[in-house]
Amino acid sequence: MTDLTMTTAARSFSAQAGDTPRRLAALVRHLPLLAVTALLSVAIISLF
Repeated sequence: MTDLTMTTAARSFSAQAGDTPRRLAALVRHLPLLAVTALLSVAIISLF
């Protein structure tokens, strides 16, 4: 999960040079989903 998130972040960051506002809007739109996914993975890991 962390590796996938890091690759996605690196990819979006490298593609951000051309169109920053649209990338920023997409990042802000996906932030709640990323936060929920991170919290769920942390909760599942802490259960074991």
